[in-house]
Amino acid sequence: MNINGVVRGNLYSPEKKLTYSFQYNPNIIQDSRDVNYVSNDAPGITFPKSQYISGGERELSFDLLINTSQYADNIMAERGTMNDMAVLQKMRLPDNPFNKKSNKFQAPPDLLFNWGSQVLDVSIRKLNFIHQEFNQALVPTSTRVEVVLHVEGGNWYEENKIDQYASSSGSKIPTTQPAVHLRVKLGE
Repeated sequence: MNINGVVRGNLYSPEKKLTYSFQYNPNIIQDSRDVNYVSNDAPGITFPKSQYISGGERELSFDLLINTSQYADNIMAERGTMNDMAVLQKMRLPDNPFNKKSNKFQAPPDLLFNWGSQVLDVSIRKLNFIHQEFNQALVPTSTRVEVVLHVEGGNWYEENKIDQYASSSGSKIPTTQPAVHLRVKLGE
């Protein structure tokens, strides 16, 4: 999302029609994926001791900074970082975590992580709020959020597939345009 000429990454919930644009883009995004092997310790084996069995889960992790200390006399000063925290919390859990009719727990909401011209299907695995500054009423005005996203699809959507995804899901995906100073290359 392009806000005041600055490209901002964001999280978008097609189900809830909710977008959270980052106030400050993360400086570092860690992209990790486990690989699962099994050990074979049979006597006289002629094949490798370790064998690949599957690819593990892929996760993105980064820190976000939310800072409302520059707002002195408006609603942002009263609520501090609470509004931003509420939006992220709403994206984390389904509206009804337990479906009484089917007697099953619901899956986490599907989100889209938009970074430049790249989009990933994700769900929030972890949100850790670290409040760093408070106003006179002890409302947090500066909060660092440790975010861990579970990657559902595994690969970045290509630019031409973003529109296909939007039309099949029936929603408009707020994409961003890449900026040279914000572009990162994340491996698979």
